Amino acid sequence: TVMQFVLPPLIAVGSAIVFALSWQAWLTLFGCCFLGVILSWPVLRNVDALKAVTLPIDLALLEVEEKIIEAWEKAKPGLEKQFRESFLKHIYPYIRQLDDLTYEKYKFSIIRAIKAWTLCLRYDDLVSTVLPFAPRTRDPEVAAAEYEHNFMVDICFQSVSEIHNLKIKSVWIEWFQGDMILEHIGRQDVTKSKKGDLTVTYPPPESENRFSISQEVRLSFYPSFEEEGTDFQDKFDDAPIRLRLMGRKALPLYSNDGNAHWLKSQDEVVFLGETVISAKRLGCGTQRSLNEPVLSDVRIPFFFRDYEDYHSAVVTARTTVTRVDSSSYSYRESLSGLASGDWSLKVNLYELRSLAAADDSGSSDPFVVVRAFGAEKRSQTFKATLSCVVDEMLFFNQAMTGQEVEDAKVSIIVYDWNLFGAPVMLGQVEFDVSNIFRLPNHEFYRRWVALTKSTKGNKPQGFMKLSVSVLAPGSSLPVLHSEHEDREEFANAALLKNEIVKAPKF
Repeated sequence: TVMQFVLPPLIAVGSAIVFALSWQAWLTLFGCCFLGVILSWPVLRNVDALKAVTLPIDLALLEVEEKIIEAWEKAKPGLEKQFRESFLKHIYPYIRQLDDLTYEKYKFSIIRAIKAWTLCLRYDDLVSTVLPFAPRTRDPEVAAAEYEHNFMVDICFQSVSEIHNLKIKSVWIEWFQGDMILEHIGRQDVTKSKKGDLTVTYPPPESENRFSISQEVRLSFYPSFEEEGTDFQDKFDDAPIRLRLMGRKALPLYSNDGNAHWLKSQDEVVFLGETVISAKRLGCGTQRSLNEPVLSDVRIPFFFRDYEDYHSAVVTARTTVTRVDSSSYSYRESLSGLASGDWSLKVNLYELRSLAAADDSGSSDPFVVVRAFGAEKRSQTFKATLSCVVDEMLFFNQAMTGQEVEDAKVSIIVYDWNLFGAPVMLGQVEFDVSNIFRLPNHEFYRRWVALTKSTKGNKPQGFMKLSVSVLAPGSSLPVLHSEHEDREEFANAALLKNEIVKAPKF
C-alpha cells in the first residue's frame, strides 16, 4: 500500500533528525515553543476550540497565584523584621555615612536620588530659581509711606510635559492660596510622548479655547525706599503665585449628556507637585508694567516639598501682567470697598462622611450648625451613623457694610446630639465670606472639605461635601448649575454604611 511505501522512509528521516540534534538544540527548540505559547496565550485562550485546554490551565494559574500571595503575606512580617534587624540596623548606617561623605564632596545624595526616583521625580537644577523668596524687612520710616498696587496676572498654559508617573490618565492645574482654590483649568487627558513620559498640549494663546487662569496680585509699594544698587522694582515687595498640578488615575466614562464619570474602584486623584512663582519675576512692579502689559514666555517646574532640586512635571506658559487702575471696580473690591446693603449667603449641605465616633456604640448622632451674619441655623439630626446624606439648604440675609462683609465669617460645625447633656462638637470648617465672594461666580461649589477640631490638631475628624455662595446687593441671580449628578455616587451615598464608607479623596 501507499502507507507501507511512505512510512519507512519518514521514520528513518525522523530518527536521523532526532539523533543528529544535540540535547541543547532540543532544549532551545522547546524553550522557543514555550515562549511562543506564553506570548500568544491571550489569543489562544479566546479560541473556542481550545477552551477545554486553556480554561483548566487558567484556573490552575489562578490557584498558584493565590497560594503565592498567601505565602507572601505569611512570610512578609518575618522578612520585614529580618530586613530591619540585619540591613537597617547594621548595614544602612554605613551606607548613610558613605552617602553623607558623597554629599559633602559632590553635593549629591544617592539615597535621596533613589527616593526621588520612586516618587517619579527627575533632577532639575532650575527649580531653585523659582522657589520662595524671603520677605524683606523695611525701615519703619519707609514702611510708614506704604501703599499698594494691584496687577492682573494671566497665565495661559501651552503644555505640560515630563510627567513620569505613567499611571496618570488626566491632569489639571489649580491656583490656590492656603486651603482655598482661587481658580483652575479644566481636566485634560494625557498622551505618551516619544521619550516615554506623559504630556498634554493645550491650544495656542491666540485661540478662543485657550486654557488660562487670571487673578489679581497685590504688591506693597514703598516710594521713599532708596538703597545703593537698587532699581525701581525694589520699591515693591514680592508676592507668591502658588500653583499645583493634580491628576487622575482613571479614564472617564462619558454619558449621553457629555458629563464625565469615573469607576469608583479605579478613580484616584493624585497630587503631582506644586510651584511658587515670584510675581516680580513675571514683571509685576517694573516701570514698564505701570504703563503697559508685560508678556513673558515661562518654563514652570513643579516639585515636591523637600525635593526642591527635582521636578515632577514641567509646564510652559505665556504670562501677561497688567496694572489694575485704582478706579476699576476689581481694585476697589480688593481694597475692601465692597458695597453696603443686603448681602445673602446660601449654604448647601450635601453629605457627611467618616465622622468621628462620639458614642460608646461606635457611632454618632450628627447634625450640622451654620453660623453666619450673626445668625445660627441647623440641619436635622441623623441617628446612629458616621456617614449620611444631608441634602439641606440654609439661607442667610443681612444688611451689612462692605467692611463688615470683609470681616464676616461662616462657620460650619458638626455636633453629636445627646439626649442627656450638651451636644459634643465633632469637627468644623470656617470660611471668610469675602474670599468666597472673590471666587468665580462668587461660590465655593460642591467640594469636599475636611472637618477639624482644635484638640485633635490637623487630623481630619470627618469630611463634608458642601457649597457656599455669596450674593452682593443689587447683583444678578447666582449661576444655575445642572442638577445632573454622578448617579452612581448618589445611589451609593443614599445607602451609606459605616463599615464600608471610605474618606473622600482630594
